[in-house]
Formats: sequence, structure tokens, C-alpha cells
Amino acid sequence: IASMLPATKSHRFSLADVLPSCRDSVFGLANSLELAPVLKAVVLVVDGLGVTALKARAGHSRWLAPRLGQRTSIAAGFPTTTAASVATITTGQTPGVHGLVGYTALDSEHDRIVNELSGWDDRLDPSTWQRSRTVFERAGDDGLPSFVVATENYRNSGFTAAVLRGAEYLSGTTIADRLDEARRILDGTE
Repeated sequence: IASMLPATKSHRFSLADVLPSCRDSVFGLANSLELAPVLKAVVLVVDGLGVTALKARAGHSRWLAPRLGQRTSIAAGFPTTTAASVATITTGQTPGVHGLVGYTALDSEHDRIVNELSGWDDRLDPSTWQRSRTVFERAGDDGLPSFVVATENYRNSGFTAAVLRGAEYLSGTTIADRLDEARRILDGTE
């Protein structure tokens, strides 16, 4: 029987290392992911694309699956919900630090259970539920602009306000549109 509790650390890196390492790489600094210095960095987030899913469908990921291993994989952390993991990526902190700790959580002030991804309303303050500064905010302090490209329907969500603070939000309808927007950003920023 598989345990539901998190295992001891089995990866060198975690999702919390991704954006801070990219930021440091742009500034030419040593970083935990050992990324080389770059002028610009793009992080593509594919929800649910974990090592287990890639290994299970290795025939559909013929380039990526053979490259999976301890040195090339990062830990998602616990819990592995989208809300907790995206907040971990964008803050560089673990769920116990940033505050989005699951799929649902008790809003004790209003005696209800809320969905931390889509259950935001005017009674939830994104800055108190996700209490860490984002990597985007910290990059902005150092003069480095940050951008997020996603679908328009997420622009004004509470979750976006919680985890994407400090980034300029741009949108595209299709995946191709979003990739084109990312290319436009890369071509237009110094």
C-alpha cells in the first residue's frame, strides 16, 4: 500500500527552485538549478505534466521521457495540487510558507470550505491567503520586468491576484496565441 504522506526528499530540486533560479540566471548569479547565465528566461507551466505521467505515456513523449532521472527531475512538494504547486513556483516557497496548502481549505472567518484555485470571492483577500512576496515582485524590485501569458478568463481571478502579483498579465486564446505572445515579449524586451 502506497503511503499518502510525503516521502523523504528524493530530488535535488523542487518547484520552489524554478523561478528564483531563472531570476538569478538572468542576473548572472549562481543558482540552485545550476542554470547558466542568460539574457532572458521563459518558464512554461504544463499542469499535470509530472514524471509519473511522462513515464506512463513515454511513447507520447519520445524526446522528454528518456531524459527523466534523479538529476533531471524536480519534486513537486506536498500537496501536489495545482493551487499549491503554482504558488510554490511563483513564490519560490513551500506551501507551509506561502499559505496555499491544498485544493480546498477552511475559511474559518466565514465558516466555509473554499476551493483555493477557483473559489475566490470578495470575502477572501489574496494577499493574506498567499502571504509570500512573489518572485515577480522581487524581480521588479531589481528592475527586471516579469510577464505572465495565460487565457483572459484568469486575469482578474483571486488566484491570479494571489500568485502572479508583480507580473504584467498578457493573454492569448489558444496555445499558439500564447506562444506567439511570449515570442513578442522576448523580441520586445531588453
